[in-house]
Amino acid sequence: ENCPSFVEIFNPQNFAVSLNNWKIGNGKDVLIDVQNHHHFIEPFGVLALSLQPKTIKQFYPESHAQNTHIHRTKKMPYFTQAEGDVEWFYKTERKDHFSYSEEMHAEGLENYEGKSLEKISPSDAHSLWITATSQVGYATPGYQNSQRYTTHDTIDTWTLSPICFSPNGDGKDDFVQIQWNNALSS
Repeated sequence: ENCPSFVEIFNPQNFAVSLNNWKIGNGKDVLIDVQNHHHFIEPFGVLALSLQPKTIKQFYPESHAQNTHIHRTKKMPYFTQAEGDVEWFYKTERKDHFSYSEEMHAEGLENYEGKSLEKISPSDAHSLWITATSQVGYATPGYQNSQRYTTHDTIDTWTLSPICFSPNGDGKDDFVQIQWNNALSS
């Protein structure tokens, strides 16, 4: 309870991206500048935006990790817990949009307060979303998602990830991804 909001952004590029000229919105209110000076997101990096980074770190112990990136913003749009929209703009052009609701969380949760949705494959625009695992305190602000799938370049193989999965709705390894890399299609 009383956990401050944060929004996490992922840089899918193989080069650093400046936050200068980027804006965030909730689909209702005025867009908010993310940064007034240059701050960069490293290649394939994750950055959490919050008004209260120190408080975020108190709520989520894993966020003390060395590779955690939480950036203090001067303003943030208001995001409700139940449902809403997150919009990401470069100058005036909308680059990304995500509509969320509590119904997207894993089944069996008694409440959703302080629990984050994570994209299973951050670089995939069509990836599914799921609740962060209880092992990380239900959120991973500023570092890699607790439930994630990353692709591996192999040829002519079948890959299961994770190898062992348990589709019981507890938020840990509920999904399995089957990947076939066909040497003929390369």
